[in-house]
Amino acid sequence: MWQTAVWLCTIALSALPDPATADDVSGGIVKDTLWTRAGNPWTVTGNVTVKSGATLTIESGVEVLFNDNWYLWTDATTGGTIVVQGAIGDSVVFKAASGLPVERQWREIGIFSSPETSFDYCVVMHAKNGIKLDGSDSPITHCALRHCQTGIWCRGASPSIESSWITDCSFAGILCESRSSSPVIHDCNLYDNPGYNVRLFRYSGSPMVTIDATENWWGTAEATEIEASIYDHDDETSLYGIVDYDNWYTETPVEERTWGYIKALFMK
Repeated sequence: MWQTAVWLCTIALSALPDPATADDVSGGIVKDTLWTRAGNPWTVTGNVTVKSGATLTIESGVEVLFNDNWYLWTDATTGGTIVVQGAIGDSVVFKAASGLPVERQWREIGIFSSPETSFDYCVVMHAKNGIKLDGSDSPITHCALRHCQTGIWCRGASPSIESSWITDCSFAGILCESRSSSPVIHDCNLYDNPGYNVRLFRYSGSPMVTIDATENWWGTAEATEIEASIYDHDDETSLYGIVDYDNWYTETPVEERTWGYIKALFMK
């Protein structure tokens, strides 16, 4: 009987993801892998790709540093899975390595055809594209994207983006490419993005696509100022896409705790 119990325990343990070694990371991830806080900081020294059939799970409190123009992707052809599992007061942080100029110093987190990927309680800073969703509707909740060129890039993707803080991104807070992109953006702080808070492009041909960006805080309660921070059909008539920002909040709906960078976001 005890032999059977040992055998069952062995099977159960073998099904768990492998805690990766605390070291510099690069290359392909071909089996289920866990990045733990015990390995902090995880320093990306080359492009990292999660291969088909593999899941990279990143637990709360993990800090991932990029020391050059590298990316973290799911496989662009067949898709792997990345699960970011931060927690209140204990976000997962992705940022440039210490000592580098802070803005746009690494490439992106790129998600390709990966239906199981998700982001909860994470902070993304200093990237060219913070999170790029290419044909993947991965939900983004309780996240902060700051000091990137583009915060979230939806390319043929319609994710739910909720309770998140997107600011100080030089080109766009949220960039929507192609009429097959129709994200739902709710309960977010979306402001102070020098280009546009939301920017649409390549929405050619009718009928009109409506982006649901209702119930957000845009840094102002003035409709004309909100409209000016959005680039859609009203700015370029050849774009058959429009951003619905109705029922906007008159004050921020998301609180921030920060020590050096954002550590937690949560609803009031």
